[in-house]
Amino acid sequence: MTQTTRDRDAYLEINLAAIESIDPRTSAGLRELLRSDRQTYADLEIIEHDGVLTARVGSRYVHSPRRPWREAQRLAEAQKVAQARAVVCLGFGLGYVPECVARLRNTPRIVVYEPSPARFLVALGCRDMRALIESPELYLFVGTPPEHVAQALEGIGAAELRILPNRTLVAQEPETFDRLQQACVAATARADVNRNTLQRFGRRWIRNLTRNAGLLRTAKPVSDLFNIAEGMPALVAAGGPSLDRFLGELPGLAERCIVIAVDTSLKALVRAGVQPDFVVVVDPQYWNSRHLDWVHAPETAVISESSTYPRVFRTLGGPLFFCSSLFPLGRFLESAAGHFGVVGTGGSVATTAWDFARQLGASPIYMAGLDLGFPGNATHFRGSFFEERALTYGDRLSPAEQMAFTYLNQATKRSLPDNSGGTVRSDERMRVYIDWFERQAGLDSHPPTYNLSSTGVALRNIPYASLDAILAHPSRAKRVRERIRAAVRRPTPDRAPLIAQQLELLSKELTQLEQLAERATELLRTDELQPELRAKLDDLDRRIRAVPHRDVAGFFLQNIREALGSSDDPLSGSRAFYAELVQSARFHRKEIGTALNRLRKARLDSN
Repeated sequence: MTQTTRDRDAYLEINLAAIESIDPRTSAGLRELLRSDRQTYADLEIIEHDGVLTARVGSRYVHSPRRPWREAQRLAEAQKVAQARAVVCLGFGLGYVPECVARLRNTPRIVVYEPSPARFLVALGCRDMRALIESPELYLFVGTPPEHVAQALEGIGAAELRILPNRTLVAQEPETFDRLQQACVAATARADVNRNTLQRFGRRWIRNLTRNAGLLRTAKPVSDLFNIAEGMPALVAAGGPSLDRFLGELPGLAERCIVIAVDTSLKALVRAGVQPDFVVVVDPQYWNSRHLDWVHAPETAVISESSTYPRVFRTLGGPLFFCSSLFPLGRFLESAAGHFGVVGTGGSVATTAWDFARQLGASPIYMAGLDLGFPGNATHFRGSFFEERALTYGDRLSPAEQMAFTYLNQATKRSLPDNSGGTVRSDERMRVYIDWFERQAGLDSHPPTYNLSSTGVALRNIPYASLDAILAHPSRAKRVRERIRAAVRRPTPDRAPLIAQQLELLSKELTQLEQLAERATELLRTDELQPELRAKLDDLDRRIRAVPHRDVAGFFLQNIREALGSSDDPLSGSRAFYAELVQSARFHRKEIGTALNRLRKARLDSN
């Protein structure tokens, strides 16, 4: 039956109403376009064959002329979307591909990007798409910058993503879709970095956290500092090679800016005669704590996280402010200690320092030493711990220059435009941070950011600025520093009793998890999954899911979960899952015992 104008209007209205219930902003933009009648200029032509709708742009079909559903299913099967955590559809067309994905038993996240709102409106008039639009797994981006898609891919790695391009629509706007694919690559690269970091440092994070339990008693929440420097410029000193150029100017800059150092740059700033207002330290590793050797900065407030390497807090004597933990155990303890305040992170301490400056209310933010590359083939500023260590341990057979050469050539090299109109050497390791800064600085709600490094990588949304831009600001940092001192003097209640109570509760829950996982491991000592065995395992799984804080023990199980989902042998994957759960529960219980001992000792020392 041929579709009428009345049909199109009815379908359009019910689909727009469904979008409005989920995303009023997108719906409002589409309705505005509808009122302007500009959608009539869309290049999407609807064609009907034997009661089935298809479409074409110019002479090229967007879908199969006669079997668009079959074509969508073949595409989904070829890309093995059933094994993915997310599917990105490049172009909406008439929605056949995302609808096919939405019908899977275990629906992955469906990200749809359609650059043309007019084309999308034409598609909405074809049939009732409410089931797709109202799917909780659907993320719809219509007419937005391609980089916005990255927010829907947080935590999803490259191996878990499938990209389904509509080749006809991609050919209409190749540059836009190329930017979209770059955004997808950058987002999944961040997730892979985070996952690899978890695998490498997960146990170290937990050990650090339990050994810092005594600090949780009285550490001040970083939220006490939020908006304290509203309208004041901030200078964030990262540890890149170009930092050397600003050290002589620091005293004058500190009169006009709140100064925020990262762990790698603190020593250089103190040597230059400036005690920064804040130092941001969030690394769990011992070697990173060595950046702070022989640094005396008692007036510098420490911004950190409870899983930072404990030596840091013994080295630095300034007032301590904790931000909210990234890890389940830390968040669990925070539920007793009170909410500390979230500071964003993009995988490096410089990204955390930038977001802390934003949370202070600072505007604009100036970045010093943010090179994201290797100007002059240097890896760090002169006198950094990395350089001093290379000089100390270098010898005739392995000189410092050899160590630098090795570091520079460990990853795929890239040559990128710099802020002076030339190029600078960078590599794939920097891509994640480059993408993070460009994306965050481009958000309308975030303060303007400028890069003081003329030899650093040229960043979209972060233009270059000379030191004259900072020197043009009035000298009024003293007033903000008085507010900081007031926040430092504010008393903090002793949280030890509440934290100890939470830890004892968690220890009991972990014992329960361990026993349930051990029982499942015993049941899986078989080569066949009989119905009776499956029923017993289902019961154990229900009881595991009923443990309130099971996510603490599940912290280490991300890679096991992925293996379980893709394994051809479900029994083997299940055995690995339960065995790892047993080990994780035991590890956490042991560390909780350490934390309780630390709390008791800290209370005795303070009495």
